[in-house]
Amino acid sequence: MKKIISVIICLILLIPTFSSCSRRPELSEILPRLEELIREAEEVNEIFYGEGLPVYEHIEDPQSKENLIYHIEKTTDENGKEVEIGYYYYIVPDSRYDYQLIAFRKSEDTSSPYTYVRVVKEPEDKSILVYKNEKRSVYAYLLEGYVEPEYEYFYTDEDPKDYDYVRDDCPYQLISHIKAKAEKVYSARFLSSVYSTMFVSSYMPARYKNYTTSDGEIRLLKSNEFEPLISETRKYDMSTAKMVRPSNSKYVNIEIESYLPSAPENRTVVRISLVLQDGVWMLDSPTC
Repeated sequence: MKKIISVIICLILLIPTFSSCSRRPELSEILPRLEELIREAEEVNEIFYGEGLPVYEHIEDPQSKENLIYHIEKTTDENGKEVEIGYYYYIVPDSRYDYQLIAFRKSEDTSSPYTYVRVVKEPEDKSILVYKNEKRSVYAYLLEGYVEPEYEYFYTDEDPKDYDYVRDDCPYQLISHIKAKAEKVYSARFLSSVYSTMFVSSYMPARYKNYTTSDGEIRLLKSNEFEPLISETRKYDMSTAKMVRPSNSKYVNIEIESYLPSAPENRTVVRISLVLQDGVWMLDSPTC
């Protein structure tokens, strides 16, 4: 009898322990972690869904033998005799201008600097005309004082056309570096689906991939065909957060007001899920 009573007493003493382990956390207990996760997720969201990691602009050396063009122009000299003049020219890759820029020089003037012209389809009155082909609606006007931009990096024919190299000064140089950051914020379950589209995909090009160059160097590439899914960082009003069902000791749902910086007056209530993973609360739903 005493043994039975002792067992009952032990069970009674264990009830608070069991209930404390199974109860869902109070909002005040989890709110600081939620705020931290949302803040850290901003960078991860930008890497995955926004503009992504910084890259070198995809430009090939305009003066390389593949891009330098030799052109022969037929004209007449001062005596009316037809002569041929050879020119070397290349297209200048300068995104600052919305018209085509061309650098040219005569083939025999190898020591002379290139002359820069802008190519348009309509004639102009106030500019210095250098070349025209009225049949093709081509007019080249002198671009005085022009200086080519300083190119940081030149791509070659061996480099993938649909991918750009992530900049060397970026803290993420391999896929494993991106994963290490993401896995501090999002749950393994959530990231498994993200990874399947960002790094390995059977139905669309992966956004990021490790690439081994001809020199044996492993470089991180970013797709230049991926259209960003977000253009702003979504903000959350933590004062509006409330825990909703279903929620328990290992999984909670929180509803919170959210807005975009461009329209702070347009608020929407979103649900954010957190899962207890290895004793630490992690995001189990997107925050972008």
